[in-house]
Amino acid sequence: MKSEDPAVVVKATQRADLFLHNTEGNVTFDSDGLRVKINKTIINKKASESNPLQSEDISPEAFMAYVEKDASTRAADRRERKAIADGYKKKANEAFRAKDYEKALDLYNKAIEQVKDCCLLYTNRALTCLNLHLYSRVISDCELAHRLNKNNLKAWLYKAQAYHEMGEESKATDCLKEAESRNPGSKAQIQEYMSFEATATK
Repeated sequence: MKSEDPAVVVKATQRADLFLHNTEGNVTFDSDGLRVKINKTIINKKASESNPLQSEDISPEAFMAYVEKDASTRAADRRERKAIADGYKKKANEAFRAKDYEKALDLYNKAIEQVKDCCLLYTNRALTCLNLHLYSRVISDCELAHRLNKNNLKAWLYKAQAYHEMGEESKATDCLKEAESRNPGSKAQIQEYMSFEATATK
């Protein structure tokens, strides 16, 4: 500021003003001039105001009240989504029985958008895809069903049939063996599915 060059004095004064009046950030200088850095703790404080769980000063009572309210909200949301999914599933089942498989597929898709952890929806959609000859989608849905219930018999059988239709007999046989080992009380039903292999080899 003591320079005899007026431009240098003006620039130095501007830097000083910014530095002195900057209460929410940090000021650093480099060869290009002034650079202002935002103090990120200010942003974090604002975020913690909207979510009390992020605040360091929350009392145990307030914490529990927040958790209970959140759990209640989530449960209500899940009940609402399940009711919507059940409505789509009912219409999908009706469409399937009427052999309108494309409509059934669309409705099962909508049901699964609402509830993603229902094994029955995936096996119903897999059977629909079997009727539409969408065999890779059958396998995908059966695998999703098995993530929820590894022993699900329908998923093993539909997957076996899809592999059979794709000409992958060894994979179809593996699925049937897995179905039998996981469901020893359902041998008769599994034998019916095994018959398609015998027919195919004639």
